[in-house]
Amino acid sequence: MNDLWGLYDEEDKALHAFKTKAQQNNISRKDLAQFIDSYQDLLIQSKVITKVSDKLQSKLNKANERIVEQNEEIVEKNSLLESTIGQLVKAQVGKKASTIIFTAAVIMFLSEEVFLGEAIAVIVHIQYLDLVVKGCIAFGLKFLEGGLETFFMKKEQIKIVKGNNGNVPELENKFKLPTIKLSPSIGKLLFSK
Repeated sequence: MNDLWGLYDEEDKALHAFKTKAQQNNISRKDLAQFIDSYQDLLIQSKVITKVSDKLQSKLNKANERIVEQNEEIVEKNSLLESTIGQLVKAQVGKKASTIIFTAAVIMFLSEEVFLGEAIAVIVHIQYLDLVVKGCIAFGLKFLEGGLETFFMKKEQIKIVKGNNGNVPELENKFKLPTIKLSPSIGKLLFSK
């Protein structure tokens, strides 16, 4: 019965010797007294080891409780952080989409006023048709603004996924829109602060 670390080799030897004497009915008072002393020493050691083990287990339990509390706090703070980042990204995307749509609206309304408004007045002779056209442009642009926000949000999500997992080309291709070329003056107007 050798234990792994040899902590109780002496006790194992004493027990084996006592068993041998007991089987031979050759136990003296001295042998019995030595066995009782060895047993008493082992009992004392076991009590000390148990107390130390209990203290260590108590410390471990307290540490585990602190870890669980800190983990819950981290999860809560991560959730709050994700929500805040989501709101910031949404605001940034909304601002970008609104700027693009506002610029497009100004260009379209001016174009309609200069080119289409005159043509409607000269050719069609319907009194409020240019207002109906402007209303259709406004509703179309509002619809386009929602689409742009969705597109920019998906683009931001792809950036986040790429930052965490490396390349994700299948997602990038899924949300591609045709490239629109702008003149330098419109680009300055759109993207300047």
